[in-house]
Amino acid sequence: WDGFNNLFRELLPFTEDFALKSNFHKFYTSHKEYYSKQTARLNQLLPVKKIWKWLEAEFPKRKCNSYKIIFSPLIGGSHSTQIFFTRNPKTNNEFCEIVMFICSAYRYDMDDKLTEKQKEGLMSGVVFTEIDHNYVNPETSRYRDEVSKVFTKQNSWSSPNENWYNDPISVFNEYMTHSLYCLWIKENYDEKTADFIINMREDLNVNKRGFYKFNGFNRELMRLHKENPKAKVSDLYPLILKWCKEHCS
Repeated sequence: WDGFNNLFRELLPFTEDFALKSNFHKFYTSHKEYYSKQTARLNQLLPVKKIWKWLEAEFPKRKCNSYKIIFSPLIGGSHSTQIFFTRNPKTNNEFCEIVMFICSAYRYDMDDKLTEKQKEGLMSGVVFTEIDHNYVNPETSRYRDEVSKVFTKQNSWSSPNENWYNDPISVFNEYMTHSLYCLWIKENYDEKTADFIINMREDLNVNKRGFYKFNGFNRELMRLHKENPKAKVSDLYPLILKWCKEHCS
């Protein structure tokens, strides 16, 4: 991503030209009911405030003031997030906002075999695994040297074809991000729904994404959290890294 700039800004003249020639504003107004239904449905399936509260309880040093979620039926799986900070020079108060881009509810609504609770849990994962990078990544940076040593033998942790995550820190963060989601699901859904979603997440990471040791990592983090009820997830980093060190061969 060297030299990356704001692509939308660079292409703004073309975007404006398209909007004018396609009469987009008239089209949008005439289909506003459709967009409103899409938004309402996503609000049904995304307990964002609940996720937000849970993450800030588990990472008490990290606080965010605002979330903005932009969704589109056209985005596929290209989800992303960004965090922004500003500080008031007079009061020295900091304002933090997280912006993310995700798919629409159609991703799971198209599957008639899923229950409403399963759809909610799975759709929550789209947002959860974007939001929690803003909590996981800064905490990981505190253990950067140890993570880099343990995850040096990358092929034992991830597929060489997983080009998006080609350094020890990013691989570990993906393990933590998706394992935290499983932990949240286990604590907030009934056992049958939770088992179904966790099994899907483990299959996704091991068999589709090539994070070979995710199952063991995931079960260990859940065990550590259960056996240390007074500890926050941020407190468990040394313990989960100890497990990783023992399983890095």
